[in-house]
Amino acid sequence: MAITLADPKVTDLLARYCTEQAPILVLIIDRDGTVIECNAYVRDLLAIPDRPVLFSDLVLQFGARFELERVILDPEARHLLNVTTRSGLPQSFYFRFAPIGEGIVAIGDIDVNETENLRRSFVELNNTLSTTNRELQKSKAELAKLNDVKNHFLGMAAHDLRNPVGSILHLCKFVLDSDDGSLSSENREFVSMIQSSSSFTLTLLDELLDIARIEAGRLDLNIVETDVHALITESIGMNQAVASSRGVRIVVNKYEALPGVQLDRTKIMQVLNNLVSNAVKFTDSGTDVVITVFSTDEHITISVADLGPGIPPAEVDRIFEPFGTKTVSAPDGEKSTGLGLSIARRIVVGHMGRIWVENRAPRGTTFFFSLPIAGPFRGSQMPENVDR
Repeated sequence: MAITLADPKVTDLLARYCTEQAPILVLIIDRDGTVIECNAYVRDLLAIPDRPVLFSDLVLQFGARFELERVILDPEARHLLNVTTRSGLPQSFYFRFAPIGEGIVAIGDIDVNETENLRRSFVELNNTLSTTNRELQKSKAELAKLNDVKNHFLGMAAHDLRNPVGSILHLCKFVLDSDDGSLSSENREFVSMIQSSSSFTLTLLDELLDIARIEAGRLDLNIVETDVHALITESIGMNQAVASSRGVRIVVNKYEALPGVQLDRTKIMQVLNNLVSNAVKFTDSGTDVVITVFSTDEHITISVADLGPGIPPAEVDRIFEPFGTKTVSAPDGEKSTGLGLSIARRIVVGHMGRIWVENRAPRGTTFFFSLPIAGPFRGSQMPENVDR
């Protein structure tokens, strides 16, 4: 005899499957809305407590008893409800409610078509993301090539221009130093202007070469143990003449004996000179530029503070970008290449350190940079593409 779904063995098998294994919600509810019994899937998914629980406590946005009485009027109607799972996240099920005797049977399942549509949408979205990622990788590679071309051009142009500009600078100095009074005051002024412009251009070319080398991943560091206090003293000596001419005093606060620090002496001197010269340039005449240095077990921190006009808040986040727009000018109108702080940041980051700036109240700015005492790499090589 052919077996049918009405066969007692089949119905018994289906009943056991629904109560023990099927991923559907089956709940027996009394007319007061209390859950009397449920299948294994409900217990696993919803973490039913041992105490009596109301069906309305298991679902979100479900009404009171009269709502339950209303939904059982049409056993074939499907009601979309969100249940709170064991993980605390909501999950949607379509419920049917059927009155049986003194109780109500609630059966919740997931719409297969809806699930399939969601799966299809996820596949399409994944394909779109994969395509977008490939396009981004392609664009990134193209930009990297363009950046390499730019750096090659900058390096070549700056290198080729440096010698003639240096010659102009030395010739101006020779003319001014050897002048026996035959130059008129106007001509001396013209030569001085050419000398000043040449000096600025030479500085710009040197910084362009630095930027090109760093962005090409060639920040070569010669790490040696360095006396930081001696480094600061040397930097003060290099900036003292300009500071004195502007009526500015450079002072140092050193609160403790400083350990030797593993760093590239030349490049950190470049960072320190940039910060000190900027402070001297922007601070008010008759005030102090204050250099403070202190150390912890692992880091040494140096700060350079001035009493200049400060940095507008809108520009603080851009201050370390190349050619960042700066609305504050030096009191004497001295020009800036716009590259010094960007180079300083890349050098500090290349040392695995940190550099930042804070405005002081009511006036002034303090630049800080912190370096690891044990050195940037602890014997390993510098990572590629540091802070490009």
